[in-house]
Amino acid sequence: MSRHHDYWGTLVYSFDLHQPHTELQVVGRSVVETSGAPNPGPEVDWAGVDRVSDRWSEFLLASHFAPEDSSWSTTRQPCVTASTTPATPCARRSSS
Repeated sequence: MSRHHDYWGTLVYSFDLHQPHTELQVVGRSVVETSGAPNPGPEVDWAGVDRVSDRWSEFLLASHFAPEDSSWSTTRQPCVTASTTPATPCARRSSS
């Protein structure tokens, strides 16, 4: 068995089996610690969000529990255009 840290710093265990076999049963147990998504705070502008999007990309991916919302791209652009900061919810932004 070997272990390494992946791209996001998660410890990964893996193994190779080099013998012919007709059946393989793998049993594993994990303890997973999670936390909420980081809050970028009011000091981050949209360019700052783009700069950290790769670092926090796991929070941006659609999943079974959080499917992709097709309306997001049409919702995001007016928010980006209306303000230099993502800290204020889009609905609260003034159109002036």
